Amino acid sequence: MTDSRLVTCVFVITPSLLDSLSYQLQQGNFGIHSFQDERACSKFIINEGPQIDCLILEEHPTSNAILSRLHSQDILLPVLLITAQSQGSVGQSSRATEPLTDLEQPSEVYQEAPQNQPASNVTLIETYHEAVSRLPAEAIREISSSIEKAIHAFLNLPSKFDGEGGSVAPNPMLSQEITDSLSNQQRRLSAKLQERLGYFGVYYKRDQKLFLRNMTKEDKKKFLANLRQDYRDIILNYFSDSSNLNKKIDRYVTTAFFADVPTAQIVEVHMELMDEFSKQLKLEGRSEEILLDYRLTLIDTVANLCELYRRSIPRL
Repeated sequence: MTDSRLVTCVFVITPSLLDSLSYQLQQGNFGIHSFQDERACSKFIINEGPQIDCLILEEHPTSNAILSRLHSQDILLPVLLITAQSQGSVGQSSRATEPLTDLEQPSEVYQEAPQNQPASNVTLIETYHEAVSRLPAEAIREISSSIEKAIHAFLNLPSKFDGEGGSVAPNPMLSQEITDSLSNQQRRLSAKLQERLGYFGVYYKRDQKLFLRNMTKEDKKKFLANLRQDYRDIILNYFSDSSNLNKKIDRYVTTAFFADVPTAQIVEVHMELMDEFSKQLKLEGRSEEILLDYRLTLIDTVANLCELYRRSIPRL
């Protein structure tokens, strides 16, 4: 069976933070490769980069060395930075996020870090790529959704790869080599996610500006009118021998999916059309019982839409 877990590479030098993070990642069924040694971590990433879905780093000067080595190797990955815990939050966590009492204490690894490391890793992190995501240490319970956001941001970085096999303008802030690497990594990651997690890659290609709930009143009215007409066409052809019926249902479901249409909206469209057909049948003096058969149309359509949502929603 194909392993559907997202693979994380973790570099954390604070023991208690590593324990809390490992616990949360295990709860979320993530693959975990954890390191407290910067060189070992860098070597692993260089060798296994294509197999890593997200790099998780503790906010620490030593993390600069890892990003520096990756940058020199033209390796770009989704990055989630665990930032320092705020004052007053220690001791408020449960076992899932046990107190990080030594976050502010210098560790041996920190003391052994090269002396020429910058005091802050902000500059290098920002120049590695601008889609680095951040998660406060006290919010470690949100690691699953934060990893998803980091991957989402990475897949939306401008490169020569647009996710549809075409090309877009390269990022002017990146060198040609890094741009090529970014394009390849995005393509590889998107393909791997889609292969391992069904429609997971597709899920991240949806544009929220095109969601039904975010449309203008005029656009929403036009969209629903088209959705209603397409569904009406499916109903009229549902019990025919049309070979295009499945394609029409797939197209309809895909349209609803990319607009994030709730299944309740599909049911509402169905009921409106059934009411319309019922009135027409009454005018013609015909029985309405035939409309009961079209419950199968609704079940078929909603089942396909639910399956698409089920397969696309990232596993927590």
